[in-house]
Amino acid sequence: MGNLFKFIENAIFEQEEIQQEPQKTKEAPTSQPEGGTTASASKGIEAPSGAVGGAAGEAYTGSIRRHFAELISEAVEQADIAGPDYRELKDAFDTEEMKQNIPDETTRWRTCFSMMRMMHKGLTKQHILASIDVYTGVVDHEKRNALSQIEEKRNELVGKKSAAAVDAEKRIKDAENEIKRLQEKINKINERMSGDRTFIENVKAEISAGEAEINADMADLEVTAETIRKTLTDDKSTLEAILPNDN
Repeated sequence: MGNLFKFIENAIFEQEEIQQEPQKTKEAPTSQPEGGTTASASKGIEAPSGAVGGAAGEAYTGSIRRHFAELISEAVEQADIAGPDYRELKDAFDTEEMKQNIPDETTRWRTCFSMMRMMHKGLTKQHILASIDVYTGVVDHEKRNALSQIEEKRNELVGKKSAAAVDAEKRIKDAENEIKRLQEKINKINERMSGDRTFIENVKAEISAGEAEINADMADLEVTAETIRKTLTDDKSTLEAILPNDN
């Protein structure tokens, strides 16, 4: 990343503990410096405030990430405008010598610009500002490209899985409906089985009563018939003995 964009390097990588992933918080930061921006983890650059919506109502506050900074910085370097411009002015502004000799930033900006104008005749304020617009356009272009890649990543990590989850939920719902349908069918079968069991118990009771009645009939018939038969046989024997024989 060379000296051309060293101010980004100083701003982002000055602290070893810089986070590589966005920090997840329950709510966006409430304290903001003037101008509506939130100071980043390092002190050379300011990051816009605001939170990106997360899952279940949570919010994610962004942090400067090395990968994106290097990607954008490299693109800005490749878009270098020939001759002195904002980047050379910024490099001069950020030198330790200038910081120590001219602590006041406004004075330091003006001093660096005056020194550059002395070295490069014809350099104007408008040229400096126009170069910033060029580099801002490069940053916006790289941001759009990165956002496109992030959307592809979203489709892989979120979109497809969300669709799969919806499909799974539909399968669960269909299975629940099928279980309900089968349970209703089972309930009807159980009711029919319960009715059949009651019928069987009643029939068995009727059969038992019928068998008892038949057994009683058979026993009574046996006793009655044998009694009458015995009477007949007894009377026959008696009559045979007492009545005179036929001539």
